[in-house]
Amino acid sequence: MKWLRRSLWGFAGLLLLAGLLFWFLPARWALPLWSKRLGGVQLQEVHGLLWDGAADRVVDERGQLLGRAQWQLSRRAVLGKPTLALQFQGPQLEGHGVVQQTGPQAIQLQDMQWRVELGLLPIPGGSWGSLRGRLELQLPQAQLQGGWPLQLEAHAQWHDAKLQSDAGDVAFGELRLDLQGQNGVIGGELHDDGQGPLQVQAKLQLSTLGWRIEATLHPRRPDPALENWLQKLGPPGADGDWHIERRGGLASKT
Repeated sequence: MKWLRRSLWGFAGLLLLAGLLFWFLPARWALPLWSKRLGGVQLQEVHGLLWDGAADRVVDERGQLLGRAQWQLSRRAVLGKPTLALQFQGPQLEGHGVVQQTGPQAIQLQDMQWRVELGLLPIPGGSWGSLRGRLELQLPQAQLQGGWPLQLEAHAQWHDAKLQSDAGDVAFGELRLDLQGQNGVIGGELHDDGQGPLQVQAKLQLSTLGWRIEATLHPRRPDPALENWLQKLGPPGADGDWHIERRGGLASKT
């Protein structure tokens, strides 16, 4: 019977060792598992635990330093329902938030607050040019299913909003976008602060079936660059305002 007791004690020791390794797993040991999911972004100078760690250097695929990341990951991740609290600090991007996986393709976002310096982190604006200014995003809550928000509350402030192109900069001033979503249908309002070069009043609607936007634009003072940009949208109405209506997807058929 001694061999049985020794085997049981050995098995118990292995379980204890595995439990300790699981509880105190160093973040750098798990780094190879993350690399495939980061899309070319690399975590360097990683320290702490998998469950509570940090990367002092986060660089993109070109080797450009983006900033520093710190995270807390719930140990329920082994049950397939991880909760990740993330903080990021960098000159281009800064913010924090909580991401929780609630199902195979279901994700819940909470308490998201992010700042993006568009001048330092160029984001293309299509054929119009590149976006410039500072974007501040607040996302109190969102529930995503297959990547699409079923429920959403979001607020975005675009400070010193500009489009930069070879033809010159087009300034819009301060713009704010408020979004609300229920049952996969998102409604939003876009407007200016009442003092910028362009008066903006717009409503939009998004769903998996299509999108629609209706906007009224009016320059508050003479601005050749702004007026040239507005002319690309079409001629003004009889009242001197630009009345824009665009739609796409199945919504454009109705």
